[in-house]
Amino acid sequence: MKFSCALDTLFVRCLMPPCASKEEYEQRWAVFYCGEPKARSFGWKIEIAASMERHPKLLWFNVAPGSVHDGHLAALPNGFFSHLIPGETVLTDGASTYLSSPFCVAPPHKGMNSYVEELDKVELSLQRNVERVNKLVEDWKILHDVFRMSPAQDLFWAKCTAVSSAVCKLISIDQLLSAGEKY
Repeated sequence: MKFSCALDTLFVRCLMPPCASKEEYEQRWAVFYCGEPKARSFGWKIEIAASMERHPKLLWFNVAPGSVHDGHLAALPNGFFSHLIPGETVLTDGASTYLSSPFCVAPPHKGMNSYVEELDKVELSLQRNVERVNKLVEDWKILHDVFRMSPAQDLFWAKCTAVSSAVCKLISIDQLLSAGEKY
């Protein structure tokens, strides 16, 4: 099976906002809380699509608050799935929200009924492409460490999206120039 790209989501942590009451939390800051087992903190998500080449390139990025599930982020209006050609398949990490989409295929993990050891090495090595691009994004200290700002501060979301966009665009430009392609 041929995949057009690999898709994954990166979580960036931020400081916890001060909550005066439960109502205030639910109205203003619950949208930034990610309750997934790996995260369980405040922050935002950067969805990244990487090419399936030997040296993967960043093809797409999108930014959303931390409470948005991975697969739902790609399905948002003007999200990643809206730009796919019918019949195009994307390799994902197996998150249940991705698997509900007809565009996504995930390599079977050990213990699953559909696990085939021969395919494991091939598909997981392809999935590593997006992990390599995630690493390029995380190499930027501002996105790797806890973002020193709280959702309660002014212009928080504007700064999150600006920082994420700047890092992803700089990585894309660097990849284009490193490959010798005309910009």
